[in-house]
Amino acid sequence: MNGTYFKFHKDGTFSEEGFYENDTLTGIRYQYATNKISSQRIYLDKKTNLAKYINYKNGTDTIITQGFYRGETKDSCWIYYSESGNKKRELFYKNGKKTGYRKDYFENGKLEKYTEYKNETEEGLKFTLSAKGDTLSKYFMKNGNRNGIYSGIERTEIPRILNWPLIQLKVVGNFSENKKHGRFQYFYPNGKIAMDQNYTEGKLSGERMVFDSLGNKLTSTHYLKGKLNGDWTEWYASGKKRREAHFDKGKQNGREAEYFENEKTRMEAIYSNNKIAGNRIFYYENGKPKVKEIYKDGILTEQISYDAKGKTKRTLIKPEIINEDKGIPQDMEGETEDQVAETADNIYTIAEQMPEFQGGDAAMFKFLQKNINYPQMEKENGIQGKCYIQFVVTKDGEVEDIKVLRGVPGGPGCDKEAVRVVKLFPKFKPGLMNGKPVSVRYNLPIKFSLQ
Repeated sequence: MNGTYFKFHKDGTFSEEGFYENDTLTGIRYQYATNKISSQRIYLDKKTNLAKYINYKNGTDTIITQGFYRGETKDSCWIYYSESGNKKRELFYKNGKKTGYRKDYFENGKLEKYTEYKNETEEGLKFTLSAKGDTLSKYFMKNGNRNGIYSGIERTEIPRILNWPLIQLKVVGNFSENKKHGRFQYFYPNGKIAMDQNYTEGKLSGERMVFDSLGNKLTSTHYLKGKLNGDWTEWYASGKKRREAHFDKGKQNGREAEYFENEKTRMEAIYSNNKIAGNRIFYYENGKPKVKEIYKDGILTEQISYDAKGKTKRTLIKPEIINEDKGIPQDMEGETEDQVAETADNIYTIAEQMPEFQGGDAAMFKFLQKNINYPQMEKENGIQGKCYIQFVVTKDGEVEDIKVLRGVPGGPGCDKEAVRVVKLFPKFKPGLMNGKPVSVRYNLPIKFSLQ
């Protein structure tokens, strides 16, 4: 075939125009959309069939793509532009596969991402920059997986500092076959270390230490294959001990104690296979018992409250039975007379008719299932457990004064997620005393479990 050829759309308008010489395309081949040039190929070398390709925006003169074809296969450098005409992406091909570097740009033309490829697979250096030019992440790829030294900036939650928001931390660590492996360190903007921890094949292993932004050590926990294993110790910023506990392969065992900053015991209990065995006692700062909880087979069966002088204030029989399947408190049984007594802040602990989620417990369970998102850090490290949330249902049915009574061990993200979802609760049917709406304090265990 020799000479010019034409192709047409069904409506009779041009679709393509080109020129053959000895059965080989040469010169310029045009493609049309609504009688306007949409793209063109400029043939540069008959022997290699190399052609420059240019693609235009909606039949205008604005270029949105340009690159090279060798036959019908992408080759050499390709550049993509935004609708405003700024360079958006630049990358290289060889035999139709990404080989070489790829660069992505912000709208202002500054580099955002850099990635190296080999035969369509990420291989070599990869990094991401902020709009200001700061390095957000930097690591090396091998066979499409992260390998070797990693550094970057991450929005991170500090374990056990529950009231802190996600903050930007500098991270230095190591990857092996796309899994965290070896030491990972996180740093505050002031350069002080925030977390120091170790991984083995993507799972926490060994000691994890957490510090505040002044350099005070707050937490020391130990892990084995992603599960808590060994001593757990927390400190106040003053350096005085705040809490101590022990875990064996993810299950709590032995003595747990919490302390006031004056070093007197705030709470103590004995655990066996992740359940309280015997009693758990809370104390006033003067050392006198405040609340004594009696457990049988890990279930709370009796609760005794004392005033600051040690005199018994109240005894609750079976104050809360927890449905393990649903994770929702059932009705309380065996109340004593003063169980329904109003507290000083006009909030009942037990009412004649307890507050009810709209639609009942089943509807509340469904609401939790729908809205809870398993925190990524806890998910990656296999952290599971129950978070005990307390809140007040006001006489108007509003949910207020939400707090964590007891968090998931090693899972601060679970505690925050539980609080977040409870804040989403719609109005309850308020509790009633003598037929009148009253404010009632409500306890809710929320179970985080990886299937």
